[in-house]
Amino acid sequence: MHRRLGYFLFVGTCSLLGGAGTSWWTRHVNQARAADPAPPPGIPALAADARSGSERFESVVRRVMPAVVAIESSRPSQKTRGKTVEESGSGVLVNLPGQNGVFAITNNHVISGSSPDQITLALSDNRVLHPTRVWTDPESDIAILAISGERLPTAPLGDSD
Repeated sequence: MHRRLGYFLFVGTCSLLGGAGTSWWTRHVNQARAADPAPPPGIPALAADARSGSERFESVVRRVMPAVVAIESSRPSQKTRGKTVEESGSGVLVNLPGQNGVFAITNNHVISGSSPDQITLALSDNRVLHPTRVWTDPESDIAILAISGERLPTAPLGDSD
């Protein structure tokens, strides 16, 4: 009987302490939440900046998109005789300072090993062009393709300085 009474006293004490602890914890957390200040006034300004940043991004895309080209190339396979390897990527048409004409800048790995007649550039207006000359730098993975055509759109080059 003493054992049973001890058990009930133990369970009752634990329940009482658990309830008191839970009550204290809830009150403490609610007071801490109530003491939190309102969001700083700069938060709505940040949201406005994000929208204006998005609008600026859309403006840049509209201006540059016509100068973006899809590039496809083919070259003979080095592993399988009689087979060709096809690559695809993208590039952008630009005017280079001090140079006449329009050039496409792309990745070297897209056109590596291909001759100019094995490279096609598809413009957003559905024209398909071939480069007249190709320069590559495998180390930096950059390729520059000389392009000739009428009224080619170009993207302006910026200066990071």
